[in-house]
Amino acid sequence: MELRSNIDLQLTIVVCTRNRSHSLKRMLDSLAVHLSERTSFEVLIIDNGSSDETPVMLKSFSALGGNFRVVTETEVGLSHARNRGLLESRGEFTAYLDDDILLEEDWVERALSAFEELPGDAAMVGGPVVPQWNESRPLWVESKLWPFLSVLDLGDKTRSLSFPEYLVGTNMIFRTEVLRRIGGFCTQIGRKEGSLLSNEELLTQIRLEESGYQIFYLPQLRVRHLIDGDRLSRSWFLKRAYDQGRSDSKLKFQLAGDEAFGLVEAFSLLSKLFHQIRSTVIRIGLARSYFFSLVHLTSLSGELIESLRDCFRRRKSLFQYFLKASSYLRGRIAETGWICHRKIKDQEITFLLGVKDDFDRCTICLQTLRQFYPSSRVIVISDGDDDQRWNSLSQRFGAEVYKEDWLYGVSSGGKMIHRMLEKYFLNPTPYLIKIDTDTRLSRRFDYLPIGRVAFGTRQAEGASLQGGIVGFTRSAAERLYRQNVCLDPILAEPRESWLLTRNPWVRRSLSYRAYQQNLIGFEWVLAWCLKRCFIPMINFSECHSQWKETPVNLNRKFAMTHPHKYFA
Repeated sequence: MELRSNIDLQLTIVVCTRNRSHSLKRMLDSLAVHLSERTSFEVLIIDNGSSDETPVMLKSFSALGGNFRVVTETEVGLSHARNRGLLESRGEFTAYLDDDILLEEDWVERALSAFEELPGDAAMVGGPVVPQWNESRPLWVESKLWPFLSVLDLGDKTRSLSFPEYLVGTNMIFRTEVLRRIGGFCTQIGRKEGSLLSNEELLTQIRLEESGYQIFYLPQLRVRHLIDGDRLSRSWFLKRAYDQGRSDSKLKFQLAGDEAFGLVEAFSLLSKLFHQIRSTVIRIGLARSYFFSLVHLTSLSGELIESLRDCFRRRKSLFQYFLKASSYLRGRIAETGWICHRKIKDQEITFLLGVKDDFDRCTICLQTLRQFYPSSRVIVISDGDDDQRWNSLSQRFGAEVYKEDWLYGVSSGGKMIHRMLEKYFLNPTPYLIKIDTDTRLSRRFDYLPIGRVAFGTRQAEGASLQGGIVGFTRSAAERLYRQNVCLDPILAEPRESWLLTRNPWVRRSLSYRAYQQNLIGFEWVLAWCLKRCFIPMINFSECHSQWKETPVNLNRKFAMTHPHKYFA
């Protein structure tokens, strides 16, 4: 849609409504007192096709003057209404308020100055949402259930928020141009007629963080949320929990960007569901408060069912989902270590090191490696490093040394991984283990996994393996190499690999690495390739690799750790 560019007010307050004239009138009464005081803001009501008394009631408020407007949006859905408000906004800032809240007397004044003392990259602010019960609150509506009522209290101090702690959609203010820049609200999720779906504002906040903006909680922006009696029933909470589970699934699908995501998510949810059923049954048997457990169980059920629906609604082929399910199950079985290779010979492992400007670290790493694996094949690939000393490693450590071009730039995509596999397959062994030069070996492996798997330390919700130590079985490396998936030109656009993580902080870090340092994210490109080949990534208990911080390795629990401060 075409967005307006005229910004001639400081603040536009958008209230989206549909067939809730009673609560809307109370909300506008609390707001009307401010309309005659200031001309630097406007109130914009988005009527999302109301068929009750809302249009008649709004006419009476329209008489308040030019800074009160009513616009009708015929496309039903909260995200459609909010986007229409964004389209019509004339303010530098756009506030979104629900139609069933009451404002504090100084809310508008505080909203007008909300961004004054915040940094320039602050794009969104919001504040506490406290409940105001229109009827007496039943005892079973304990505080753990209040988030389903959009209640929020993060304390009395201003602070920056980040994933997964965010604001609720009841009370939020954006920089108008920034919200337009990221595309407003996703219309694939969120409230629609007859449902209690949500998470559209959550996805918007994730996109803001991905784009490098900050979100702030301001305790002075307090509003009261009117809780009517129809929300204080067990049936309402169960429906709300079920739809929240569906919303969580839809949000994960939007962030995953993977056609086969739904089925794998369903497998993960099944284990959570069985655990929650057990917990709920135990609570009922012990005559304890069980309703919150039942609500949680209902939410998980909604998420599981929606994951399966999305899986088959957006499928490419059923065969792809069976491959995905098989990959997931093989990975979980291999991860247990029950079925593994224990009598490991040196000749069964190839170690590969990619090096650049770190000859001394590489030498120390190889000295340690040869203490435990004197006969294993070792490959050293020099990425654009002309140091003549690399040739000496062949004689000292029996390593195969290859001087190659630098392929860590963004435009190279996955070529560096393909080259690594190419050298390995000149004389393949049952296992390939890629290690960084700041890896420390403490002992031999007790076992290695079998099957078509990649192994290492899983990170960021299991979406990738940490790049310091990554292993492959021969069958996994062969599939990755033979299908040429690492040469896919789409990998030259780094965002394709970012889609595997839902963590905005990780995405923002990868964005900086790609566009400011011109470096690929090795582990995320590898994860993209592994997923395309249906090769599971398993957490391997014999190694521990992480970013920057040296892992603790008491009593040589791990055979390998990365990084090690000795090499700093």
